[in-house]
Amino acid sequence: MKSLVTPQTRQFIVSVFIVVVASLLVWIIYLLRDLIGVFLVACFFALLLGPFVVRLRKWKIPDVLGILITFLSLFLVISLFIISIVPVFVGLAEDSKIYVTNTVTALEGQARDNFPMLDGLPFNLGSVIRREANIEGIRSLIVDGNRAQLVMDGLVGNIDGIRDFVQGSF
Repeated sequence: MKSLVTPQTRQFIVSVFIVVVASLLVWIIYLLRDLIGVFLVACFFALLLGPFVVRLRKWKIPDVLGILITFLSLFLVISLFIISIVPVFVGLAEDSKIYVTNTVTALEGQARDNFPMLDGLPFNLGSVIRREANIEGIRSLIVDGNRAQLVMDGLVGNIDGIRDFVQGSF
């Protein structure tokens, strides 16, 4: 008696079955992605901190207490690192405020004087820039309506806000 399922049909069924199973596995992994991420982070910490716990075990310290000591030590080191960086960041914020203020003031002065720095450019580039760019439009954009002061106040305010956030957070 002749079989109704040919080798080609059997291969097609197996291929469809493999695609369906693979799709289901991908869907399950997608649903469990947060749990898998936490598991991978936990595995990383276990591998990273395992030698310290083994060393503490040799000193007759129980595993639970060794894990606690290891995590507290790690937390202390990270906290000290962050606390030591905050003053540096605050100093950079103050330097940034000074730089922004000086830059905007210099740009406003250049705009008021019709950009004299362009005249000092080599190869007659100043006249090319004046001809090709709308220098009067740029000058009026910076000088009119005191926009430079508004931009400077906004930038300095943002720098102050970020600095206060970092100081308040840490």
